[in-house]
Amino acid sequence: MRTPRMLVVGLVFAAALAACSDATDTEPDTSPTLAPKIATPEPEVSEDSTTSIRIGELSLTWDEEEVGEGIKPAFAIDDNGVVHVAFLTEADHGGLFYASNLSGDFEIETVAEGYFYGPIDLALSPDGVPFIAYHDHQGLQFDPALGDEVVAELTESGWESTTIADDGHDGWDNSIAIDEAGNWHTAAVDPSQFGGEDGVEYATVVDGAVTVVPVGSGPIKYEFGTSIQLDSSGSPAIAYYNDRDQQLEYAWFGEAGWTVAVVDSSGDAGRYPSLVFGPDGAPHIAYYVAESREVGIVRHAWRDVLVGRSRMLGD
Repeated sequence: MRTPRMLVVGLVFAAALAACSDATDTEPDTSPTLAPKIATPEPEVSEDSTTSIRIGELSLTWDEEEVGEGIKPAFAIDDNGVVHVAFLTEADHGGLFYASNLSGDFEIETVAEGYFYGPIDLALSPDGVPFIAYHDHQGLQFDPALGDEVVAELTESGWESTTIADDGHDGWDNSIAIDEAGNWHTAAVDPSQFGGEDGVEYATVVDGAVTVVPVGSGPIKYEFGTSIQLDSSGSPAIAYYNDRDQQLEYAWFGEAGWTVAVVDSSGDAGRYPSLVFGPDGAPHIAYYVAESREVGIVRHAWRDVLVGRSRMLGD
């Protein structure tokens, strides 16, 4: 016969077994612990000319300021933070303009009036003097026998222009670089559309005289741009698009004169090139590769100076 004490012990033991059974039958919760979701704040756009984007504690603010009426600007900032802008109006009664914010607000000057065509280019000398390269039709109507590249330099007495006189209607797709002595170097196209056979031409001043020489591209069209830079020794190099073979080419000046090399012939490659030299002296080129009339990609090519080989991004 069971005593009350034995009954109590039995009941406690049964309850413990039931609890263990429930724990064994229940699957453990193995779902990952989710961090609380933090809502990304919407960009804050002010109603004035300042656009502010705030993400957490990071604030990126853009300020805009109107410079002047025109198209196809070229741009540079000197060591003092002064902004220099050149732009133009493309018309038979157009103009070439220059603006800087040296006084705080942009002040616009007319560099030249006439019939101009862009793109144009602007570069600063080591002491901050602006130079502008542009194409001048040399008349108020198109004439294939006229048309030259012009370089304008800002001097103490105002803008002084140097016409790079050459046969044909040349001087298109200008780019300009200034060396340590303040001398200008330009690249431009003598286009095949107007009967030009030289294609890319290099110009500078030698012993006080303007000199124009072809770099060896052969006849090419204008409209795809040129890019000139000076290497660490001050020698010029030019990147351009060869429309005949649809390839990016690179010309550089050395002891043997101008040498041309193919950089990229994979696809329709090389339009609108931009050339720079890296800290190690290696040339880098960014350019457009057309895949159709409306679609394309941008590539970056560079040459390893130390091992003497060329690569494209992705190789």
